Amino acid sequence: MQKITAWAGNAYFASHMRSAGYHVVVLPRHLRTLTWTDITHHCGTAPDVFIYGDCSVPPFLRDIESFPCPTVFYAIDTHIHSWYPRYAQGFDLCCVAMRDHLSSFAGHRLGDEQIVWLPLFAKDTDRRIPIHDGPRYDVVFVGKNDPLLTPGRHKLLQELAGKVPLTVLQGRYDELYSRSKLVLNISEHGDLNFRVFEALGCGACLITPRVGHGLRDLFSDGKELFTYDPNDITALAALVRELLADETRRLEVAEAGFAAVDGKHRAADRAREFMEWISAHDLARLVRERLAAKEWVRQTYLRLLYLHLADAESDVERARMYVEFAGPGPVM
Repeated sequence: MQKITAWAGNAYFASHMRSAGYHVVVLPRHLRTLTWTDITHHCGTAPDVFIYGDCSVPPFLRDIESFPCPTVFYAIDTHIHSWYPRYAQGFDLCCVAMRDHLSSFAGHRLGDEQIVWLPLFAKDTDRRIPIHDGPRYDVVFVGKNDPLLTPGRHKLLQELAGKVPLTVLQGRYDELYSRSKLVLNISEHGDLNFRVFEALGCGACLITPRVGHGLRDLFSDGKELFTYDPNDITALAALVRELLADETRRLEVAEAGFAAVDGKHRAADRAREFMEWISAHDLARLVRERLAAKEWVRQTYLRLLYLHLADAESDVERARMYVEFAGPGPVM
């Protein structure tokens, strides 16, 4: 009988796992709370593996520490949600997209072998688009530019726009990137974001902030992309002007960046790494160990998190839900 994988949240690799022969059931996103009963109902039976793909929302999995099958958490927005390392201790395995945050997941219940760096990737749809007519741009940034929601980004864009021919747009980034000589990336929280992989996957010549999280191990500065110090707008503007004047260099770097992504950093590549890493573990043993310690896991790592969420929640029903998640225990 074919094993069943239940996937909640963002189903990043579901299609590739299906292509590899897995029976993947993507769970509905509309449920306020997802219980083991809900999961078995939607799968038609108890799944053999449960995966949660980070969708950057407060926790909605009821009793995750008690799930009777292997559980995996793919944590991406660790630069936004500081509670992720604590929450991860309720799972059997955890993949972390931001490499510099791995250490915050370690040293708790999960052993080092249960945590791995799994970088972001270009989607299957991130491709070059032939452009025959319409507008062209020198430098483009595609995304929100809101002084309240993204103040750092807004400030940088304002300052840079006074020095170089910069266009800020929203819309289909693959088409907009294909119309541009240079693509600018901005990292509001110092994260190695999806835009890096998307731009390179679309064949763009990318200028991106000089961040950590393994950026320089994945791509070569000056060969596959260009990096800048976000605190030095003068130097960034000089780099932009230099590259706008050198079409040959732009095209060479864009081609090298595209080749790097196309060869090693697409969803299919990450899906393969993901499946191989999970399969390398003694999953039955990990489940036994977690279930034997489930009450300790809840009391030590999850209960306080849920109570904090209940206290901060303005929605009465959701606050009550987190109190129920926390369950009985000592007064904190």
